[in-house]
Amino acid sequence: MIWRPYTRTKRFIVLIAFIHFDIPAQWGWQLIGSSLSRREDAEVSAILDVLSYAEGTYSHGSEGYKLIYGGSLFDNFDDHPRTIICLPYRGKPLCATAAGRYQILERTFDRLGLPDFSPTSQDAGAIMLLAENGILELIKRRHSFGDIVERLNKTWATLPGAPYGQPTKAFVELQDFYQERYKHHKQKLGVK
Repeated sequence: MIWRPYTRTKRFIVLIAFIHFDIPAQWGWQLIGSSLSRREDAEVSAILDVLSYAEGTYSHGSEGYKLIYGGSLFDNFDDHPRTIICLPYRGKPLCATAAGRYQILERTFDRLGLPDFSPTSQDAGAIMLLAENGILELIKRRHSFGDIVERLNKTWATLPGAPYGQPTKAFVELQDFYQERYKHHKQKLGVK
C-alpha cells in the first residue's frame, strides 16, 4: 500500500491509499476518514458497480473510466474532459458534461476538488458523493436498497425516481444487479 497525500479542499488534507482497484471502497473509506467492516466494504463496492451499470459504463470494463456522455472516449486523465454533449431525447436536446465510470459532471468534479480524473480519482469522487448523500450511515444501519436509490437519485439522473426527466433504469433491474455484485464482493473479501 502506498500513501499519497493531496488536498481535497483548502481546509484539510486527505489521504488516498492506492491499492487494488477491485476493492475501491477500501481506500475510499480511508479517503473520507471512516472505517468500515469487510461487509460494508463489499456493499460500497456493489453500490459503485450499480452506479456504473445505471450510467451505462459497467459493460465497458476499464474503458468505462474513459467514456463521455454519448459514447465517445477521452484519453487524458489530467482533468475532467469538460466537453458538453447534446443528444436528442423526446424531441429536445439533452445536454451534459458527464464523463467517466460514474458519469460525473464537470461542475461536480470541480466542487470535489480532485487532483485529476484518473480512475482512482473517479472512484474517490463517487465515494465522496456517497458520503455526502448519507450512504455511510445507511450502510452501517443495514438499510434497504430502496433507501440507497432514494438518497442517490438526485445525484445520479439514471436512478429510478430521479427528478430530471431523463431515461432511468428500472428499480428491479438495479436491485437484482446490486444483489449479484454484493454477493461477488462479499465472496472476494471472505465475508459470509
